[in-house]
Amino acid sequence: EGEADKRYRPGEGDEVVMDVVMVRATKQKRATSIRLVKPAEKPVLPREQGVACAIKESFGFVRCADREERLFFHFSELQDRGHSPQVNDEFEFCVLTQGQKRTCADIKVLPRGTVTFVTELEG
Repeated sequence: EGEADKRYRPGEGDEVVMDVVMVRATKQKRATSIRLVKPAEKPVLPREQGVACAIKESFGFVRCADREERLFFHFSELQDRGHSPQVNDEFEFCVLTQGQKRTCADIKVLPRGTVTFVTELEG
């Protein structure tokens, strides 16, 4: 086994192995050297597309191509953490529902011109 990845944080359902140590001063047990054995199976969520319509310091809002509402997103949900979102950036994302609120998650930046909006006219 190689060096444990210090940045790994277990997710719900992940199978891990670890060392357990006791802190002498407090008599509390702690997990150390946590290593991923098998990641949890994540459900495959449908992906949607949209365009950034407002950007703030660490979050923004997306105008969705397939629904009327605008959705909140946090920059931490971008797959490319080096990307600085701007108005009119095009995204592909999953929609998560938390209580009454829907948000964008697992956001992929798309090339310009990828997202199209279709307006249905009555008549």
